[in-house]
Amino acid sequence: MQLNIDFRVSFSTVQKELDASAHTASSESISASKDPKIRKQKLTSILQLGCTAATVAIASIICIPGLSNWADSLVANFDRQEQQQQFTKRINGMLFTGEPNVDGAIAAIRFGEGTLHANGHRQLVYGGLANDLSAHPFENEPSKYAFIKGRKVYSTAAGIGQFLETTWKENAEPLGISDFSENSQLNVMIRLLEDSGAMAFIEQGKFDEALPFLCPIWASLPCYKGDTRGAYNQNVKPWSKLLAIYQEYGSK
Repeated sequence: MQLNIDFRVSFSTVQKELDASAHTASSESISASKDPKIRKQKLTSILQLGCTAATVAIASIICIPGLSNWADSLVANFDRQEQQQQFTKRINGMLFTGEPNVDGAIAAIRFGEGTLHANGHRQLVYGGLANDLSAHPFENEPSKYAFIKGRKVYSTAAGIGQFLETTWKENAEPLGISDFSENSQLNVMIRLLEDSGAMAFIEQGKFDEALPFLCPIWASLPCYKGDTRGAYNQNVKPWSKLLAIYQEYGSK
């Protein structure tokens, strides 16, 4: 189940705050700079043009060990014009991006969420399937419940990433998405991976290093190899099974 909790300042938040000023500097020139001090200097100058105090703090992460990949993806996305992509690759009846590392990660997430099947894009939290994909299934409907660890948990989770209705709206609208088609869901999934900071590691084939960025979004995932409780102190999918799915779908 995808949980609507924001643990980090997202790429999209930064993008919105920089809309009026990002065009004045080239993000490519920032990411091309190998010297962390230069990257930080250039990024800070852009942030000071129009960012809030909370976002300015992002500049300080550039030189923190272990976060350079995240920072590089951040600055490389400043000038990214958000738009939908049209995907065609199918594996076992499911739509994927055609990028092996990304597809492996998406398959692993879908496995964790119980949507790694041909009807996963229609999967509803309580076990049924949506018939109408013209919009998020719960856009004008009350939340439904599912039994989780013996308790009734009400949710609006649906689709390949078990997207909450609120999360879907926040991420679909900037992409110009109005329906809940399989292609649209894949676009929103990619946006979540990018905004969380996980994509920087996923694209390099470092799925294990992406886990800390993924587990706050998807409660079914561990936060690190060997973790059994995840971000919400509940049972998660074993790393060994997630890795097997990642490798299987990442090689197709």
